[in-house]
Amino acid sequence: MSDDMDTDRRLRDDADLRELVSKASKRMKEKGIEQRPLDWDRIGVEQRALWKRNRGLRAATWLSLGRLASKVFRTPIGWKPARLNREEAGHRLQNATFSLALGQSQDQPLEDINWWGTGIFISSEYAVTADHNPRPSKNDVFRARYKGHEIRFAWMKGWSSKPADIAILHLISKPDDVDVEFIPPVYFDPATALNVRSREWAGHQVAIFGYPVNNRGMQGWIIDGFLDARQPVLAGVEYSNRGAGNQIDFEYEHLAIRGSGIEELEGISGAGIMDLELGAIIGVQHRYEPVSGKVYGTAFDFFLGDIQVPSELKSIFKPIPLRKRTQRRALFPVLATAMLLVLLAIFGPVWWIRPKAYQVLNDYVPSLWMGDCAPGRSACSWTIVRDTPRSAPDCVRVTYRPGSADFGGMYLVFPPENIGDRPGRNLKRYRRLTFWARAETEAFVEFKSGGIDNTPKVRYRDSFGKGLGTTYLDQEWRQFTIDLGDEDLSSVIGAFAWVATSASNPHGAVFYLDDIQFEW
Repeated sequence: MSDDMDTDRRLRDDADLRELVSKASKRMKEKGIEQRPLDWDRIGVEQRALWKRNRGLRAATWLSLGRLASKVFRTPIGWKPARLNREEAGHRLQNATFSLALGQSQDQPLEDINWWGTGIFISSEYAVTADHNPRPSKNDVFRARYKGHEIRFAWMKGWSSKPADIAILHLISKPDDVDVEFIPPVYFDPATALNVRSREWAGHQVAIFGYPVNNRGMQGWIIDGFLDARQPVLAGVEYSNRGAGNQIDFEYEHLAIRGSGIEELEGISGAGIMDLELGAIIGVQHRYEPVSGKVYGTAFDFFLGDIQVPSELKSIFKPIPLRKRTQRRALFPVLATAMLLVLLAIFGPVWWIRPKAYQVLNDYVPSLWMGDCAPGRSACSWTIVRDTPRSAPDCVRVTYRPGSADFGGMYLVFPPENIGDRPGRNLKRYRRLTFWARAETEAFVEFKSGGIDNTPKVRYRDSFGKGLGTTYLDQEWRQFTIDLGDEDLSSVIGAFAWVATSASNPHGAVFYLDDIQFEW
């Protein structure tokens, strides 16, 4: 308002303008034209209106540019950054989280219990934990430690889900001076397609708080991380019987979380996964994967889609609306095509634009252990270590001890435990597999990629198979390359494999691997 008043005052005091108006008035008077008195206040009002119109035009211009950027970079307008920081999230989680005593008799002191889980309140009466915490027990009532006091829960078995690994607990007793604090749970509509929900979850900043067993449920631990941007939701099936006559027990969807503070902590399973952006609980943590270094949990999307939701729970869980995405106009594909033609004219044909290297350990996991490494023999190991990695912060340490089979080996496969019942990844964009390797002293190891095709009853196979043969490793890091330029990489189940024999390694072998990746 002060700027508008200054503008009005400048108009009134402008001598040049008054002189111009005076000359025009004289000419109009000489020609007999009727004159109307000038309203200087009116001039000020019109000037302010013009300023407001220009201000609106500037705002519309910036909004148009924002929408254009949203289309180009697929960034929805209005998606706010995280509302809570790590300290705020940890404080809220701690006030709503309790340590759950498992497998105990009702009269056993809490101080003598060594088996613990974690849970979190989602309302003043109900809480959630991992289903594998209460399910093995014969008890229906469980004790817990909350804010230094003992409380009791009833396990709502009919409201719990084994495939989702989420159990509902009902608070039945607590001291009168203990106030329950809770964090509301949220979910995306379970009927929404998995790829849409994955896109919505990708990259969300999350925090997990629980009570590890080694502290007897007394000291908390926080995990600060984010949902994997490439594959935030890992879907698959769990088999009730391996080998011949496999039967699907149930399907699952797991949230994949990366971050700091992630390590193997018994007793933290069942902790709530809090979305810092939404300020709400989105799921329950249930396991740690040492190979990938990720924590896995289940979102309430899958949980609510697996059970018949009772009315008591339906009012607690709040749905999250999907982000609105502006439909692309016909002009954008034209502009994108024109830009692509310009880039091609500058940098050459499209086949010179090389794809980014594909890190195998991001998606492929150790499986299909062979020979002396077969399950139950414990002759081999695959461990993430920080011993002089080739690329920080860590690398893989592999050990092989000779046994009765005279050889041992292992495949990195996708999806986990895939023996050909599910398709592999399409990696046709790449031309070679590279990796770095060294031995603790020396070792003779055979490396290969692909080759899973010797099971006649399965539906899917590797579309290729190629190896290096027996390779000598010493204590220095060296890069090795498997040329796949002439191979069909349309179905890659087993991306990488190693095999060691007792004949070449009579005393066993210890070697290290790093930077296993497909390249153009």
